[in-house]
Amino acid sequence: LSCLNKAAEASKLIEGFVESGEMFHPLRLDASEAYQLLKDVPAIEQAGIVCRVPNWWKKNAGGVSMSVNLGEEKPTFVGMGTILQMVPKLTVNGVALTQEEVKMLLAQTEGLAFLKGKWIEVNHQQLERLLEEMQEYKGELTFMQALRMGLGGSQDMADADVGPIVTNGAWLSGLLKNLRTPKSIHALAAPKSFQAKLRTYQKTGYTWLHYMDNLGFGECLADDKGLGKTVQVLAYLEKLRKTKKHARVLLIVPASLLGNWQKEAAKFAPGMPVVVLHDGGAKKLGRFVKADDTFLTITTYGMATRIEELDEVQWDCLILDEAQAIKNPLTKQTRRIKKLNSSMRIAMTGTPIENELTNLWSLFDFLNKGLLGSSQEF
Repeated sequence: LSCLNKAAEASKLIEGFVESGEMFHPLRLDASEAYQLLKDVPAIEQAGIVCRVPNWWKKNAGGVSMSVNLGEEKPTFVGMGTILQMVPKLTVNGVALTQEEVKMLLAQTEGLAFLKGKWIEVNHQQLERLLEEMQEYKGELTFMQALRMGLGGSQDMADADVGPIVTNGAWLSGLLKNLRTPKSIHALAAPKSFQAKLRTYQKTGYTWLHYMDNLGFGECLADDKGLGKTVQVLAYLEKLRKTKKHARVLLIVPASLLGNWQKEAAKFAPGMPVVVLHDGGAKKLGRFVKADDTFLTITTYGMATRIEELDEVQWDCLILDEAQAIKNPLTKQTRRIKKLNSSMRIAMTGTPIENELTNLWSLFDFLNKGLLGSSQEF
C-alpha cells in the first residue's frame, strides 16, 4: 500500500482510482484514461510498481511517422543523373494512412485512437509537422544523390522523431539487387565470334560488365590475379564491337602487358581490330590518333600522359589494366588519365586497395566521379 500511495502521488489518474476505491477492483479504462496511464508508467515504476505495457508502446510503434518511397517506376533513362520520384506517406508501424484517416485523426481529441486494427497515439502537433514535411519530400532526386544518401534503410529503424524512413520502390529495389548480387542478372551469351569458353564466374563478370554499361556506371573488375579479368573484358569488348558501329575503345596498360593483350586479343577475338601506341614519339602517335578509327587502341600509362590528342577523342570505353596505377590522386599520371573523355569506364585490378582507403577513393573518382564525395569528405 505504501507503493500505491507513492504511485498516487505520481499519477493523478491513480490518485482518483485510489480515492474512489476503484483501484481495488478490476478496471475498464476508456481510451483517454489508458493514454494517461501509459504516459504515467515511468513515474509509477519509480514508485516501485512493475508495469506491463504493450510492446507497440514500448517500441514507440504507435506513433505516426513519415516514409518516402523512392524509385517505384522505371525511368526512361538510367545513369548517375537519372531522376527518381520521391513519394512521401504517413505510416503507423509500417502501415500507410490515407488522407481521410489523417484528417480523422486531426479531428479527434489527442490520446489513443483505434485504427486499422491498431492503437495509435494521436498527437496533433506532430501530425501537423509531418504533413508540412511531406510537402518538402514531394519531388525528385538524382540516382547519384540517392546513392550518396545510402538508398534508404529498412523499416526496422522507424522512429517518428528521427526523420522520414526512405524505402526503395519496386524498380529501384530490383536494380539494387542486381548491383549487389550480379549472379541474379539474366546471363548474356558471348558473341559467336568470341573464341573462348567462359567459366561460370567469368560469365557472371562478363554479363555484369554489359549490365553496368547499359546503366551508364563505371565498374571495377577486381577478380584476383589469374582468374581471367582479361578474357572477361575481351568478351565484353567483342559484344560492344558487334552491337555498336564505329565504337572506339582506349585501353591503358603497363608496358610489360602490351604483348600479352595483343596475344590474348588475337587468340580470343581474332576479328577485333587492334592498334598499339607505343613507339614513335608522342607527336607522331598523336597525329595517328586523330586520323585513326581502329576499334581498340592500346597504349601505356607513360604514353597516355604524353599523347595530348587522346583528349580530343570521345571514347566509347576507357579501360585501365592494373588500375592501381592511379591509386594516388595527386600524381600527374592520375590527374591526366582522369581528364580523358569516355562514355564508359572500367578499372581492372586485383588490388583495389593496395595501401590505404584513399586508393579506393581515387579509383572511384575515375569510375563514377562524385559517388564517394570529395577526398576530404571520404
